[in-house]
Amino acid sequence: MIKKPYSYSFCLCLYSFFVILLFSFSSNAQFINVQIELEPEIETVVLSKLNFGDIIINSGEKQINLGDPRMGVFSITAINSQIIRFNLESPKTLKHLNPNVKAAIGIDLNAAYNNTGENNPRNATPFNDGNMYVQVNENAHKDRFEWQTIYVYIYGFIDVGSVPIGIYEGQMRLIIDYE
Repeated sequence: MIKKPYSYSFCLCLYSFFVILLFSFSSNAQFINVQIELEPEIETVVLSKLNFGDIIINSGEKQINLGDPRMGVFSITAINSQIIRFNLESPKTLKHLNPNVKAAIGIDLNAAYNNTGENNPRNATPFNDGNMYVQVNENAHKDRFEWQTIYVYIYGFIDVGSVPIGIYEGQMRLIIDYE
């Protein structure tokens, strides 16, 4: 008995039939799944750094008031309907740059913000215990997105006693969260 080999054309036809059948069932429904997540953005710029300048030993308390040209100033530009949370973290003392010197200078910093769009500390509102929640522009039209600038002012005092000469430093952080 002689067996005939299957013809390649029959196999090709059978394969084509299954492929057409497969595509006819799967092509009835088409789905497109699109997800877009847009993050609001803010821009923060340091306009001026807090500057106590050169200090004389035993000079006592040196104050930088709100509105003083030596205060620190930040501008935060955001979309008018965003809510921003500010948190001021500042040290209680400035430490000598040389770790072998155990002297410190007392420091107390405060912050205030101006939400009018003008860099004018006279219209500023102080933070509550270093924290503040602010809508960028409370009078904003919710249907229009516009950019608005908030100004944050850092001010306070240091108390210089009998300390060795040198450079004293500390790190102040203004943390900005937004939604």
